[in-house]
Amino acid sequence: MDIKEFIRSRNFALIATTLAGFTFIVGLHFGYVVKFLPPGPPSLMAGLAAEAVLESFFFGLGVAFLFIYGYALFKLERSPLKTRCIAIWTAMTYFFLSWYPHGIIHQFLRPTDPKNYVVLEMGFHWPGCAASLVLCFYQFDVLLISYSMAKMKKQLRGWTDADELIPPFYADFRYQAVALGLVGTAGWLIFSIFVNPAPPFGPSWLKGIWAVIWCVDSVAAGSSFSFAWAAYNIIPRLPNLLTRRIATICTVCIVWITIIIVPHPVSHIRATPTVSHVLALEFCWHGSMFIATGILAFYQYRFLDLAASGRLGMMMSMRTAKGTASTELHTRSRSSTDDSHMHPSRPESTIAVSSSSVGVANSTDVLVVEQV
Repeated sequence: MDIKEFIRSRNFALIATTLAGFTFIVGLHFGYVVKFLPPGPPSLMAGLAAEAVLESFFFGLGVAFLFIYGYALFKLERSPLKTRCIAIWTAMTYFFLSWYPHGIIHQFLRPTDPKNYVVLEMGFHWPGCAASLVLCFYQFDVLLISYSMAKMKKQLRGWTDADELIPPFYADFRYQAVALGLVGTAGWLIFSIFVNPAPPFGPSWLKGIWAVIWCVDSVAAGSSFSFAWAAYNIIPRLPNLLTRRIATICTVCIVWITIIIVPHPVSHIRATPTVSHVLALEFCWHGSMFIATGILAFYQYRFLDLAASGRLGMMMSMRTAKGTASTELHTRSRSSTDDSHMHPSRPESTIAVSSSSVGVANSTDVLVVEQV
């Protein structure tokens, strides 16, 4: 690719938009916002400034994801693939765009004040819960699809109808995952009630919202146990080492940003309202989430780029994750093989597999069966 082609490419637009958004937020922060921040020792303020620079970079990346991929994805034809792409695009864009205002508001509105805590929960943490659950759902979905495609390839070769994902009820990991999620939700709810009790004084509506916060955060954090158990059972069945490795990395990142949904805000409200504590919590929680979402963005980038370019097609519906296409494919493969026996001069069916997925690069979630 020469320089002119690169300048016209989507990669260049992504880089240019990211730098433009980053430059704008950095200029806004150090030229205006920093004048209103609470004062502190120079060393701590330098740490907060470094965090602001990092958050500004993610904000620029969010602007790039928002405009560069948003326009292309909404132009796709209506399909399960379009739904998947837009959901992942929305979740990742929210994470990137929210870091800078989230961190700044933490410095203006100290969560130790119950009303400030409610504002931060409903304004940032609840949308973060929703984005985390979206990533959990689609990562689990693509793991099932990847395994289904690998199993279908085996069916084409061996005509086996055995389905390893449908064991007896008591041994089905999906039901085990649901049960583990309920246990995790109950555990986080008990933890929240005892560690983050409702304020003894204040209006009754505040106590009601506090109880809702317990429930919402506990359900979101409890889902991490379900997702982790499901991924633990599916990933070893994936077809190759690279797929399993990438699936494991993405799973760890998603589990982390989901499981800290409860301890993250609780630590903010129970910490002493000093600049040093704010800085420690910002780098502890937000820093680790920067890393996790950055890794996820790296793996989502290729998928979204293929989808936006129209090079990622699906001949089979996402319903294959539920096994609805398994029988059809098995029947088709058997008839194709029988036909090849009747016509020896005709080669067997071939399988072309695209290597892209949401969060699992190089996995076999797109299967095209054709006669050659």
